[in-house]
Amino acid sequence: MKVVKIVPRNKLPRNQRDYFDYKADDFKNLSRGDIVSIEFRKKKISGIVWDIRDKDEEKRSFPLKPLLGVEPEMRFPFETLSLMAWMGSYYVSSLPALLRLFLPVFPKRDTNFSQKHPFIGCIGSKYRELSLRKQDMCAMRDFINSKERTNLFIGKELKVKMILYIKHIEACMAQNKSVLFLVPQVSDVKTVLSFFPAEWENKIAVFGKSEGMLPRVLLQNWKSVVRGTAHIILGTRNACFAPMKNIGLIIMHNEHADEYKQWDQNPRYDARNIVNQLLVIFPDARVLLTSPAPTLPAYTEHTERALVWSDRKGVSLTSVDMAKEIQNKNLSGISYALENQIARALKANKRVLLYLNRRGFSRKVICKSCGFLFKCGRCLLPYQTEQGDSISLVCSSCSARADMPSICPECGLTTIKSVGIGIQKIASVLKRLFQDTMIAVVAEGALPSEKASLVIGTRGVLLLRLDRVGAVAVLNADEDLYVPDFRAHERAFRTILLAHECALENQHGDEEVACIVQTENEAHPAISLAVNGKVKQYFSRELDLRRSLGYPPFSSLISLICQGSGEALVQTSVEELYQKLCIFKSAFLTIFPPEQVVHKRASEMYRFHIVVKILKGRDLPPDFVRVLKSLPSSWIIDRDPLRLV
Repeated sequence: MKVVKIVPRNKLPRNQRDYFDYKADDFKNLSRGDIVSIEFRKKKISGIVWDIRDKDEEKRSFPLKPLLGVEPEMRFPFETLSLMAWMGSYYVSSLPALLRLFLPVFPKRDTNFSQKHPFIGCIGSKYRELSLRKQDMCAMRDFINSKERTNLFIGKELKVKMILYIKHIEACMAQNKSVLFLVPQVSDVKTVLSFFPAEWENKIAVFGKSEGMLPRVLLQNWKSVVRGTAHIILGTRNACFAPMKNIGLIIMHNEHADEYKQWDQNPRYDARNIVNQLLVIFPDARVLLTSPAPTLPAYTEHTERALVWSDRKGVSLTSVDMAKEIQNKNLSGISYALENQIARALKANKRVLLYLNRRGFSRKVICKSCGFLFKCGRCLLPYQTEQGDSISLVCSSCSARADMPSICPECGLTTIKSVGIGIQKIASVLKRLFQDTMIAVVAEGALPSEKASLVIGTRGVLLLRLDRVGAVAVLNADEDLYVPDFRAHERAFRTILLAHECALENQHGDEEVACIVQTENEAHPAISLAVNGKVKQYFSRELDLRRSLGYPPFSSLISLICQGSGEALVQTSVEELYQKLCIFKSAFLTIFPPEQVVHKRASEMYRFHIVVKILKGRDLPPDFVRVLKSLPSSWIIDRDPLRLV
């Protein structure tokens, strides 16, 4: 009897089996990686053949179920199976859970149709806009012709990057090899397609959910990769799981983006790590990374081969000392220099983009007399205020609301004060300063009205590409500096460079665009080096600091998070695991004592975590991994977390 081991497409816990035995006597030409239909727990689902045995060598007390069918012309290549196996080991995840990432859902209806991704229609619309000066092309030629496997381009101009991408893709396809092109967000897919030559339309498979895209379109693109008719695989982080073979080039656009990290469900993978593993799986492949401010691991590995592109002229980057503004009794959050810049822009009929990473009206509410801090009863996080018909308290985690208090519950006095500046407060200040000007507060992904001259928002405002922009401003560059996280200064540095990139991309022709950074810490290296455009100097300094402390990229971190509705039970579970893991402590493996996560509760769940640090180049001990595999589903295993708070 022929026996096959099948990995079911099912969200099984990490502490259960990875594959299950089925008999396959009726299917003679089965191969490893074939996609099959099986009965699993009284349901018909898909799975993949992980292993095949001609004889059943096990003694069983029950008959094996037969395979129900095999999908024709549908097979995972060896390279995809290798990636799955590596992810299962590295992220301590079950193969069935991973298969949900790799294998799309098969529609019940017939899929013999032809329908394209809704973004394909924009292909080629901006291709003619791509051009470089001769001296710039000469500077880029050596980089394009580099024989290195991995290359890093540090620059802010999208059109320059698109020329670089297209040249690399043309060279790759000339060798009859395929390209994996990763972007952080779905909106970036549309942007990239608009610069591609129109003749590439039938060579592209797009991966990334968007409005108007049907699941069967994703399946059609998936099949085109299997059959080898798609030569360019373009998409967000989940494009890494396309059934790729013969890959010659991997492009990662804006390598620094947090969106490359899966954060809200298991496995919590990082596309940057997967790209590194794909280099092992595809030994002839090359990698091109681009970013205005790459991550430290990327910079560390490519310091000698990085091309730092000079910015265009006409975009100034200056800082304003907000400490002096406060000394001069200016507490509005808008410096006099920025106010004057806004006035000049409005007079010239131009727009101003203002970035502040704080929603609402104010950051927190306190009692001036006793210092009592008003917190959400469910999440235990400080309330921020929001202004509607009246000012109310809002939790930034669970969105719970409460009326603005008039009396302190601790001391009974009426000295209640809101502290800090949010977007709504900035909007009210601007309305007072520029009374006849239309102001738009935009949510991430939204576009402001054409009539709005002042546009305020969080991170999404730095992604806007509009006409008539005269200035871009970072209202509080210090916010990330005070977060108790080893990457905090890197994020503050990167925010300034992204604001400068926004100003550059919104410059049209020779028009001048100002970029203003408001800070109380002008002398801080993360601020001063960013404002002066000294990328290499900042990274060199930060790397020395990380090396001395043994932080990434000189080590790898794992955050083991336990959450539950009972604080005592969660704390006990974390302490028990810590005691189990302590026996594995060594010179290269550090296990930090359990701590309560700064965001103590989320959706009425208490959270504690254990942080594990393993030196670069070392593997986790097998027995250590077995302990992690045995953890129940209430535990989150976050390998290489972006934040520890």
